[in-house]
Amino acid sequence: MNFKSYLFITLLSLVALSSCITVGKFGEPKGRKIISKQSDVSIERLPDEINTSTLESNVWVDDKEKNIYFSRMTGFLEASIFKSENKNGRWLTPIRMGNPPNSEDQCWMGNISNDGERMVFARNHKFGAGVAGAEKKDNLVNLNQGIFIAKKKGTSWEIEEALDPFVNSQGDGGLLFVSYMNPFLTNDGKGLYFACNPQGIGSGQLDLFYMQKEGNSWSKPINLGNIINSPGDEITPFLTDDGKTLFFASNGHPGIGDYDIYRSYLVNGNWTEPELLGSPINSNERDYGFIVLSDNKTAYFGSARSGGGDVYKTVVPRKQIDGKNVPQFIAIVADAKTGKPINANVIIKEVGNEENSINGETDKNGRFATQIEKGKKYKIWVSKDAYAFQSLNINTENLSFDLNKEIKLVPIEKGSRLILNNIVFDFDSDKLRPESEEELDKAVKLLQENQGFNIEVQGHTDNVGNEDYNQKLSKRRAESVLNYLVKKGINKKRLTSKGYGASQPIADNSSEEGRQLNRRVELIFK
Repeated sequence: MNFKSYLFITLLSLVALSSCITVGKFGEPKGRKIISKQSDVSIERLPDEINTSTLESNVWVDDKEKNIYFSRMTGFLEASIFKSENKNGRWLTPIRMGNPPNSEDQCWMGNISNDGERMVFARNHKFGAGVAGAEKKDNLVNLNQGIFIAKKKGTSWEIEEALDPFVNSQGDGGLLFVSYMNPFLTNDGKGLYFACNPQGIGSGQLDLFYMQKEGNSWSKPINLGNIINSPGDEITPFLTDDGKTLFFASNGHPGIGDYDIYRSYLVNGNWTEPELLGSPINSNERDYGFIVLSDNKTAYFGSARSGGGDVYKTVVPRKQIDGKNVPQFIAIVADAKTGKPINANVIIKEVGNEENSINGETDKNGRFATQIEKGKKYKIWVSKDAYAFQSLNINTENLSFDLNKEIKLVPIEKGSRLILNNIVFDFDSDKLRPESEEELDKAVKLLQENQGFNIEVQGHTDNVGNEDYNQKLSKRRAESVLNYLVKKGINKKRLTSKGYGASQPIADNSSEEGRQLNRRVELIFK
């Protein structure tokens, strides 16, 4: 790679033309995955208020799509971070942000935490000088970039940390010119991903690295490994909120354009073989900087398909196996009384593999969607403060289509009912199985947060078997739940238990599905 090519990479936070890259495109490796073109995926170029005749890149959009941040070339070898607000569905004329994040020379947008309190970005700084800002010497731009983390202070930003993970230093051939690009700070502020050439200009390509915050300091950079990093360049890392999906751009993995966007999943602590996002997201030109909002559906990215570089909006392509879409679990959550959408928390855990979990939130329309694997069993909890949570259990053994659920959360008040769907008893017994504890602990927390209510624990059965026996079994099971609540600190004076047998069905007992729904324990707020 020659110096001119690397200069373009450094200045644009993306890449030069593929003809300047030594590795080129590779043949089809064994196990390569590609997402076929999907009819439900389209792209939209953002309006001219955002996209101009110069380069716009490194986009970041908040979850409500009210604010957009991006970098724009503002002069020769100069770039600044701009911000625009969405008013009544229209992006206003972007405004150049102050210092920080901007400085005199090149400033490249990273991302902002979901709470809006921290921003990470890359910009020029004096070699090894920490928070020194950009510097020019003899009218030559300092080619190095550092990673900066800023904290919100009123309506402005204040630099909190300046990082130089590989510490620019004198090598045998002089200054190494280590460049840091495309920083991404995880939502908890404890993980940092970035692209870097740790050996300096001319030493090879850009790789993706990760650092973990340990106390008040950061760990040494960890290379993401040769599953992610190729002999070419890897840039613009983005990690979804659950920490399980990595999007990035590369010119070293097999693709269809100059730079293409890929997706990899974290499974048992290892990244899977990158999956090439298909058309129309990837093109014959440079595509990069793919970010996903918390709804796991809306996405933005940068592309040179229309010229120098513009910002586009799209949706996240579905995961595929053998060219077929993987099913999704789709929940629409609303208030049971008003019918209005609720911004609720959703937790999904695979039965028998608790580490395979998803933790997310519904969007402004109360919608939550995530991909689920066929042949698995899942436990699901949907919750919101001041509401009784709702739990589900699903079996995807024969699932070949999306699973849609309308979930009505009940405000906690006298008469509210909480069905404990994820508790299990031994067969024909009142003994709670260990896998019930997670659900019961959530109930304990809910009762602790709502001290003003007494609770009746109700046991119910289906209509199979002797009526008297079912009534007694339901009573014993209700008492088992009551005893667990007391054991976990709930005042026994607040609790009563009662068995109703098969007298209060909530579903038709003529089917196994209906009978399963009728075999339940409920908590009634009084």
